Amino acid sequence: MKVFVIGLSLLAGLLPINAAHADKLDDIIASGTLRCGVTLDFPPMGMREQDNTPVGFDVDYCNDLAKALGVAAEIVETPFPERIPALMTGRIDIGVASTSDTLERAKTVGMSIPYYAFENAVIANTSVDIADWEGMKGKTIGATAGTYEAIWLEAKVKEWGVGSFRPYQTQADVLLALTQGQIDVTISAIEVANSTLKSGKYPGLKIVGKAPMVPDYVALFTLREEYGLINYLNLRRVLFRSEPCSRMIFSALERGRISCVSTVPLTIWSGSIRRRDCWWKQRAKGLRRPIAKCCPNKFETLIASAFHYCSLHRRTWLVLQT
Repeated sequence: MKVFVIGLSLLAGLLPINAAHADKLDDIIASGTLRCGVTLDFPPMGMREQDNTPVGFDVDYCNDLAKALGVAAEIVETPFPERIPALMTGRIDIGVASTSDTLERAKTVGMSIPYYAFENAVIANTSVDIADWEGMKGKTIGATAGTYEAIWLEAKVKEWGVGSFRPYQTQADVLLALTQGQIDVTISAIEVANSTLKSGKYPGLKIVGKAPMVPDYVALFTLREEYGLINYLNLRRVLFRSEPCSRMIFSALERGRISCVSTVPLTIWSGSIRRRDCWWKQRAKGLRRPIAKCCPNKFETLIASAFHYCSLHRRTWLVLQT
């Protein structure tokens, strides 16, 4: 009986502590800041303007999420190999860093439903004789360590039995090595490949076609046990379609005013045309005014969301009908 009474007393003493325990979602709201890990050498998803200001689709996504939570957004630059370590050591609350939703990663972190889908292009040094992805066989190939592309490429090199694979710490390191001829070829998301070539920062590169990879679905991530925060991230992703500006884009897609076709490459997020002389703004006569009136600073994010819609429907390119 004494043991039973003592046990109840201990349990009663623990209950208030457990009841008062706050989860990560509560902590973020209480702190007033959402710390997002974002990779900033992966344009157009994450990059820096000339004044060093972080911009890109992932940056916008973090800002919009923070606004929905009623807190300030803090962008924490996080190279690809440091994404999960940054979370586990408490440097960030969530990752908004184009992170593939693999089963292996899900053993370590909690992942949301996908918020974007990539298809990949083959990028080569212009001095290399290569016409398509099969020409990678026997070449020196590089990619950012631990990424979806790196895992696929390393497996291909082993399968072929010729050539070599070199891992790099960041996407910028890969592109620099490619420009300098240290590697012959790499693979990157189509959006990133287009943006990289248009920027002019890495001369002597060419796109030689698509890689035959399964679309790379990417998700937000946080600590695996933070179910409340994960549920919020998922709900926020679903509700994004119901907001006025997003609803306008998706409605246009469904009515055929925007088409998913395979004729014109998507270049909307190429740095030099962001928020300035945007070709899509000029051509999208039926959409320009309502989008500008609804949310003038989010045109590129909305088009990127429309591209995501096309990706989910197994299309590669986006073009506005005029």
